[in-house]
Amino acid sequence: MRKTIVSIVIAFLSFFPVVTFSQDNPADETIEIPTLQAVLQVEDIVEQGKNVIFDASGSINPVPEKPLSHEWDFGDGTKEAGEEVVHVYQKSGKYQIKLTTVDSEGNTATAEKEIFVYQKLLLLVSNDANSLDRIQNFEDSARQRGIYVKVLGSFDSVTDFIAEDVLLQKLSESINDIRRADHLVFLTRSSFGLTLLSRFKETFKDVSVFQNKDIIFVSNARLSLLTTIAQGTFQAMAPKRIILTRSEAMWPLVESENIDDFLMILEQRGLEYELINTPVKLSITTFLSYMMNFMIDRGISSNSLKLILMLPVIVTVVAFMKQVIGISTLGVYTPSILALSFMALDIRYGLFMLLILLLIGTLVRIFMRHYRLLYIPRMAIVLSFVSITILGVMFLGAIFNISHLVSLSIFPMLIMSTLTEQFVSIQTGKGFKQAFFIISETILVAVLNYYVATWEFMQTLMLSHPELVFVFILINIGLGRFTGLRLSEYFRFREVLRHTEEE
Repeated sequence: MRKTIVSIVIAFLSFFPVVTFSQDNPADETIEIPTLQAVLQVEDIVEQGKNVIFDASGSINPVPEKPLSHEWDFGDGTKEAGEEVVHVYQKSGKYQIKLTTVDSEGNTATAEKEIFVYQKLLLLVSNDANSLDRIQNFEDSARQRGIYVKVLGSFDSVTDFIAEDVLLQKLSESINDIRRADHLVFLTRSSFGLTLLSRFKETFKDVSVFQNKDIIFVSNARLSLLTTIAQGTFQAMAPKRIILTRSEAMWPLVESENIDDFLMILEQRGLEYELINTPVKLSITTFLSYMMNFMIDRGISSNSLKLILMLPVIVTVVAFMKQVIGISTLGVYTPSILALSFMALDIRYGLFMLLILLLIGTLVRIFMRHYRLLYIPRMAIVLSFVSITILGVMFLGAIFNISHLVSLSIFPMLIMSTLTEQFVSIQTGKGFKQAFFIISETILVAVLNYYVATWEFMQTLMLSHPELVFVFILINIGLGRFTGLRLSEYFRFREVLRHTEEE
């Protein structure tokens, strides 16, 4: 037995030299000899009249102990040799850079790259997908004049909530470009650009990058309505000037040498603009505007404030539809909060999710009728299936890479879940037909409120003059004193009214 164990150990130990030899044998390894490769490093855009560093230190040398030689062709008729060289371009435009690298045996390798030399840098921020063609034409026109336009955009965001977060992130990553930019241009819908820049201060505390810079806001809204918001932005960011203007003014900006020439061209061509160089002043008629600007300056999302300001408008529309038109809804709160959910999700995805949840709630209710369960546990089961449905929709969005479904906000989803509970509850008490009509009218009023609340004129008006909430309070007082017949009642009792008129 002992001899058997010793034989096994000797056989096991004798295996290692064989393995070690097999692994260490140079004949079994493939030695890769690096090839000569020229690597050119330089920025894509450089400023005219400034030193530009060209670096070839990343080139691959097959024989490290023997140095490489490098020759640069800067594309402007000048050449220079060296691993790292400095060159100054005197004219703006496109230049084709060529690096030729030679090793000790005379082998050569080349690398080429196109750069753009600018005399002026503009930073353009936009969330307006309808202006993509205009932005492209603006970039092409600017390049012909030696001006480089860097675009920070969020064109595929379905709501301003998503667009604001995307652009805030891009602005934070482009601090160096903000410092280098001669002018900042915001081409956005309504007052979005103004409130975006005010909120950016909370993200990046050092607002000195905006000092002594002229900021141009291009908007389709009435400039007179944007003045108060722009004054709040001026107070928060402390730039040199803020100029509110129209999209037609973008091309004079390219043509002009400086902002003074730009303003002169606007005057000569009769293009509308507003010059903001003073902060908002606190008074009895502007105290809410001052509060709004103060909160935005402290980092509160302008979109959240916009939702709060639009709530008085929404509930007033609901009150009018119920008191004057005679539409039946699930109270005032439900259609109002549903309209706000549509604003956060976008009407297309909001309606899609709402109909899916209502359908699932109805099917689960029908299925649960076969079991003798109390009302509360039964509703808990319905809402559990609703939550599973929400997860399923998000999962499908992740599978098919539908970003809008993946980024659905959870709070609007929860609000829609409560509406599902009400829908199922009405079915239990009044039947499916009655529940269907009530929910349909509720959704109809919510959709109407969505279009009222997303009307850019209304949003800008409420954001620039939040004191108008008191006007809607007065309107509701008037609606509260309304004692006439509703419009639907004229149609409902038309036969009675006709006989009354005949008598």
